[in-house]
Amino acid sequence: MSLLLIIYATSINKYVKQYRRLNYRLYPNKEQEQMFAQVIGNVRYVWNHFLTVNIDEYKETKKFIYYKSGMSKQLTQLKKEKDFLSTYTAAHALQNSIMDLEKAIKASYNPNMNAG
Repeated sequence: MSLLLIIYATSINKYVKQYRRLNYRLYPNKEQEQMFAQVIGNVRYVWNHFLTVNIDEYKETKKFIYYKSGMSKQLTQLKKEKDFLSTYTAAHALQNSIMDLEKAIKASYNPNMNAG
């Protein structure tokens, strides 16, 4: 198995702002493949968990739970309850997952967004 890592970089010199795309192909060994799968699974689990929490909260109160108003504290509690979330997975990967979920919720419920 190989993984393609794509990085978009911006460099600014004195006159021109340049955008570059850097491609790297990774060839992980079996242990690293397992680690990547665990991290991806943990991030997906956290996303789905907090999506369900927000759907339930919205049904009850017509409000969402955002990162600073509760999801970060709930993530800490969830990591204590689910030991597998602490295995292999750095805290910032899980935090980024719920911050991305917050952005998605805000974007999908923004009445000023144009459809399409």
